[in-house]
Amino acid sequence: MLIVIALAALSCSGKPDQSKQKNSSAAEKQVQQVQESTGRQLIHWYDYDEGMRKLVGSSKYGVLYFDTTDCRPCIWMDSLFKIPQIAEAVNKDFIAIKVQTARNDTVHYQGMPFTESHLRKVFFLAGYPTTLFIEGRRNRIIGGQPGKIPPMKFLDYLSYMTSKAYDVVTFEEYIDNREREKLKGK
Repeated sequence: MLIVIALAALSCSGKPDQSKQKNSSAAEKQVQQVQESTGRQLIHWYDYDEGMRKLVGSSKYGVLYFDTTDCRPCIWMDSLFKIPQIAEAVNKDFIAIKVQTARNDTVHYQGMPFTESHLRKVFFLAGYPTTLFIEGRRNRIIGGQPGKIPPMKFLDYLSYMTSKAYDVVTFEEYIDNREREKLKGK
């Protein structure tokens, strides 16, 4: 059973979220450096149908990423995906699926045909970009986030998935527990 969640936040929906505008300057700087680099594509992206075929029932996890054209936060996220540490982590344990909603290619969701642009409604997305994290074995959406995700937080999401902590605690509890453990170790 696939759990569908509704997400709302900073995106290309035309409604900026003031609380999200205070991005970490370190994260912004890291992404800017990547934007100025060679621009190699490091993550192996699948289209929706092929990626879901590979993911569902497998021991892998999924990164389901929705973007569109002329979207500044989408361009920022594309740069994030070129950071070698992130690309390596995604390619190791995840099936990366990119849905480019500006295209009208036909994809299949639960056996029914949809255009890529229509998947926005199927997944109740508020805007672009939106990143969802999926457990392949049970074909279950574990969580997600609309808008830009700073590099360290993205790596935290990946760690949360591969540790299987989602079966026990929320993402926020996972981060809090990890921070407490770091403080105990000092």
